[in-house]
Amino acid sequence: MHYTKETQQAAIREYRQGKSVTEIARGIGASRSTVYNWIEKDGCAIQKKEVNLKLLRELQMRSERLKTMIEILKTVPFSAVNAPLREKLPTIENMAGEYSVTVLCEALNVPTIF
Repeated sequence: MHYTKETQQAAIREYRQGKSVTEIARGIGASRSTVYNWIEKDGCAIQKKEVNLKLLRELQMRSERLKTMIEILKTVPFSAVNAPLREKLPTIENMAGEYSVTVLCEALNVPTIF
């Protein structure tokens, strides 16, 4: 089957925006290999891989931050989580040597700008 240049470009644009090849192919009634060929000819496959590596690194960093926040929440007294700001500050001061103050504030829902 022959597809117009506009259809091919639209498929490549959707791919760059993060849509899966399977979804694109299904949407236009093409085989996945056809869509992969368009992507390869366009040269955007490498670009997509780089974006995915960047996204992976961002997600890994976020995961580590969330793990740290969970660790903090497990160690603080339960009352400190729902306490008023004046009661949270001593907890942050006590733990500041062990954790980043920014992460402590985020975990305890304390604004970092007063």
